[in-house]
Amino acid sequence: MNRNIKDSLKYSYKTNFVIIEQKDSSCVPLFCPVCKFLMTGIEDIDSFKSYKCCNECALNWAEANSSSWLDKQWRPTQEAISEKKKKRIESMRNLTLNH
Repeated sequence: MNRNIKDSLKYSYKTNFVIIEQKDSSCVPLFCPVCKFLMTGIEDIDSFKSYKCCNECALNWAEANSSSWLDKQWRPTQEAISEKKKKRIESMRNLTLNH
C-alpha cells in the first residue's frame, strides 16, 4: 500500500472486521452531522465544504448565523432539529403521494 495512503488511514479491529476510516476531514460524510439526513447532491457537498452540514441545515441555520456557526459557538437545539426533520419527512411523503 502506498505510504501516504497508509498514513492517512486509521485501523480498528472489531469482531473479525477491519474498519478503515480516513483521517482526512475534507471528505464529505454520507449523513449530515447536524440533522443526520443522507447527503444526496452537489448542494449538500458545497454546503458541507462551507458549513460542515447539508444544504438544508445551511439554509435553515448556518447561513443566518454564519460567524458563530463557523466558530462552532452556535448550533440549533435538538428540538429545532427534530421539528425541521419532521417537516422534511412530511414534505417528502407529500412528493411521493402526489406522483
